[in-house]
Amino acid sequence: MSDTQNLPVTIRPAKPTDDARIVARCLFSSGPDVLAYSLAPERDEGTAQRVLAIGFVADDGAFSHKYVIVAERNGALLGAAAIFPARDKAKIFARTARPVLKALAARDWPTLAMRAVRVAPFGEGIPDEALYLSQIGVEPAARGAGVGSKLLEAIFERARALGLSRTALHVSIDNPRAEALYARHGFQAMGVVGDRAISDKEGIPMQRVMVRDER
Repeated sequence: MSDTQNLPVTIRPAKPTDDARIVARCLFSSGPDVLAYSLAPERDEGTAQRVLAIGFVADDGAFSHKYVIVAERNGALLGAAAIFPARDKAKIFARTARPVLKALAARDWPTLAMRAVRVAPFGEGIPDEALYLSQIGVEPAARGAGVGSKLLEAIFERARALGLSRTALHVSIDNPRAEALYARHGFQAMGVVGDRAISDKEGIPMQRVMVRDER
């Protein structure tokens, strides 16, 4: 193990000058099926990550640096998470439209608008009194080293600092490994959301709501 790998991992608020490509890659890894469907007309990973990167440097919206925390070691980004109070979820997602549409050709806007309506049920079930963990991901080379756990601990501290009694998230029902990780950190499954017909037709996995009580 190199000396660099022995250095501590630091969690901090994101800055607009952070490498948007790395942040986008980390956030995309948390829900590639839903994000590719929502952000890329051809459902390709590259376009979706490009849109996420543009959203990250934007002043507002669900992917904005305003709502992202990052994990770094010796200046190298290792992971990222997007978080905001669930009570603000609707207006924050509404403000996401501008950077998303800006990143795409006008001919693609109707397709993405239609998909936004279809995917809406997959984002339901989050209690208003929670801090919503929208996305979280770790760079492949840094996985298995506790970076995700450090991000989660920082998120729990943030929830308590905001006076929020819970932290909540969605996880794909096709991702039992992630669900097990969240369960180890105190999250409990609270049901499944989505539209079964759309899930079967479009290949979007149903989402499990998981909630952690902070008090």
